[in-house]
Amino acid sequence: THSQLSQFINELRRVKIPPGLPREKSLNGPEPESELEEFKHLTLGSRKNLCINPSVSKLNSMTAINERCLELQQPSTSAEKKCAFVPNKDNQPLVASFRDHSLATIRDIEELGSLGREIGICPYYASRSAIRPSEIVTLPYPLLLQKSARDALGISLKGHVLIIDEAHNLMDAISGIHGISVTLAQLRRSR
Repeated sequence: THSQLSQFINELRRVKIPPGLPREKSLNGPEPESELEEFKHLTLGSRKNLCINPSVSKLNSMTAINERCLELQQPSTSAEKKCAFVPNKDNQPLVASFRDHSLATIRDIEELGSLGREIGICPYYASRSAIRPSEIVTLPYPLLLQKSARDALGISLKGHVLIIDEAHNLMDAISGIHGISVTLAQLRRSR
């Protein structure tokens, strides 16, 4: 859940690692605190958590937010009505800036949203550019368990370590994503 990811991120901020590139040693002492680094971490979330378009993010349901977001990107939508925050060929420097700033320090989902507002680029889509250079990616179950969501994000599980927190909830999450409820009235109509 979102709150569990936030707790993990707070713990991850406490961990410091040696720099990725070797530096000259100073008189056989330990690494100075200033030379230690944070992990390159990225939190992924839904449009509901990351949309910065005021006309879309104010919608009440996740379904409405997803549909409106996709609608604003359709080729049939006039240029003046398209979402100005979605990455395109003209705003790639903003995407690169978002990627670099998002990986420079460990951020939670709210901080990624704020970063997107500050830079002026959609954090939901721009965060995809930071997946590959990340060392740790945290995400909610639905983004991990749905192949279509993984494919859309460009996430491959091959050759990576996957840690599932609250794994006792995993079966419920899988059945919730891949299951469906059918009412007795629907069964009668189909019969």
